[in-house]
Amino acid sequence: MGAHKSFEWYWNGADEMPGLDVYEGLDAAERAGVLAAFEHWGNVAPGSHPLESRVNEENERPPILAAKAGSHRFPAFHAGNDVWIVTGYYKKEGRRLDKSGKREIQRALRALRDYEKRVSEGVYYERN
Repeated sequence: MGAHKSFEWYWNGADEMPGLDVYEGLDAAERAGVLAAFEHWGNVAPGSHPLESRVNEENERPPILAAKAGSHRFPAFHAGNDVWIVTGYYKKEGRRLDKSGKREIQRALRALRDYEKRVSEGVYYERN
């Protein structure tokens, strides 16, 4: 999507893409906002940081970042090189990360472990 980073939707073990499902349910203006956040993030040069108004660090180690568009958050983990995998979605209700947001970050961490396992087994990119 960008000059420096690309993004993929996470396929879970049930052959679903939870983040994409939510994204497709947003209205056109909301989808445009999400795409603008990913485009900004993708075009940030290596060694630079994206704007906090577009991307938020949700977990330091391993890094989980979330693309931000209004109250919509799409967390992603770093899959190596210039690829980030978008795992899911949560809606930010207040200033701080609430319980549902924390649960979604935990899901993103589980998705990272699942992704690494299935990639090492050579099955992540194979569809049923």
